Amino acid sequence: MLRTALLSLLLGLASSLGTIALLFPPAQPVSGKQASLSWQINDSHVVAGTLTSGDDSLPRLLANDQGILWLRFPLDDNAASVYRYLHLSMKRHPLDMKTTLVWKRTDTEEVHSELLETLPRESLWIHLGENPGWDASVDSLSLVFQAAGGAEIGVTDISLHQPSRRIQLAALVNDWTSAAPWRNTSINSYSGVTRFSPMYPAPFAALVLLFSLLAFAVLHALRQGRTTPDWRSLGLVCLLCWIGVDALWQLKLGRQLAETHRQFAGKSSEDKLAAGPDAELYRFASDARTLIEPRDARVFVSSSNDYRGLRSAYYFYPFNVHWELRGQELPPPRALKSGDYVVIVQPSAMRVLEKRGVIDTGRGVIGADILMRNEGKTLLRVR
Repeated sequence: MLRTALLSLLLGLASSLGTIALLFPPAQPVSGKQASLSWQINDSHVVAGTLTSGDDSLPRLLANDQGILWLRFPLDDNAASVYRYLHLSMKRHPLDMKTTLVWKRTDTEEVHSELLETLPRESLWIHLGENPGWDASVDSLSLVFQAAGGAEIGVTDISLHQPSRRIQLAALVNDWTSAAPWRNTSINSYSGVTRFSPMYPAPFAALVLLFSLLAFAVLHALRQGRTTPDWRSLGLVCLLCWIGVDALWQLKLGRQLAETHRQFAGKSSEDKLAAGPDAELYRFASDARTLIEPRDARVFVSSSNDYRGLRSAYYFYPFNVHWELRGQELPPPRALKSGDYVVIVQPSAMRVLEKRGVIDTGRGVIGADILMRNEGKTLLRVR
């Protein structure tokens, strides 16, 4: 039973890979095969950050005080249409570092920015060809690293490659096994891939299962009915395909567990909120609460974004908080009285006219003084 199941599974896997290779061959450029384009760090234009000599042969890259390291690399004409895969290799890097790819099209002057969803790793393949903005008109590629101020980042390889079956497979496996931090939307669904992924693992597992079942039938036919088929083999094939998909999930779950432990372990409830996904909202609300008097004052939260409005209102409790889930962001101006507080969290339809000292609600104006303003969040007191 075990031998038949494994043989059927191996034949199914080989047939699936062969089918994908035939249906989705790597697109070859008209100019023919060319060597990969590999950049030296010293050839880059350092837009932000510092490039110095390291203790070893690896250049020392340091983020600036704002935690930004920005490297720009030039591209020859038509290079982006030839090279579709990017390889990024790093020797040392902060665990919480974020990496963004930025490039500009010369024909439309449009700037494309892609935040890599995967956590940093030593070797990362990225299929740039999955982005429609990556074409012949791109004249440069920038890598923007975000980390703590003064953080050291060691980059060992930045190179562009033409499509090939080997690189295509390496990028696919790399994408399936890379861990991506959970987002707020992860509670609803989890695709298991990134935006640069050409294929989902679940359909591939279904294809492997289909070819494995066909292989089982062929193996039984070749025996010319000399033996009775062991249907347990089919069950084992189905189980192994399911385990393969679940193993990818468990791998990413383990990495997310380690990331969660690194981010929150040993912290108080307040510190966890300050380090979580709502950190900016929580810090603003914590500072704003100290400016609100008396303790039973009415606080009106205004935002056109349901999530940001709801979370902001939550962090202002136990004040007498009002937030409208549907309809107008704020009540009519006549419903507000002197001493009320208004919290505007962008995006919002409310406009603060600072020179006039009023809030323009679209249905009238409310006289108010700005008490606090911070990155799209404003606290005002009604006069």
